[in-house]
Amino acid sequence: MNYAVIFTYSFDPEVPVYLFTDFDSAADFLRTSMMKELKIDIEENEWNSVLEFSEDNDYAKITTYFNDHVDITEAYIGTVYQKCRKAPAFRHGDMQYIENQKNV
Repeated sequence: MNYAVIFTYSFDPEVPVYLFTDFDSAADFLRTSMMKELKIDIEENEWNSVLEFSEDNDYAKITTYFNDHVDITEAYIGTVYQKCRKAPAFRHGDMQYIENQKNV
């Protein structure tokens, strides 16, 4: 089974995803990444950030408190059940491709 570490941000629509072949590697990456992010928040940005980890090490949250709002950075481990298959090249406006997929 494969695993993914997924990051979400309350202040950014980007959702980075990193793939791993085992849970322990994913958990180590999650922990290390969030610790680095916390260090940047506190030491470089001088923000009032707090880091929390779940007991199972499959979720972490950094909460950064500002005067007028709160920013949240979350990371969690998800299970990847199958490999992605390569999709055929899609040309802008190629509606025939979409119609063909309905029949698959």
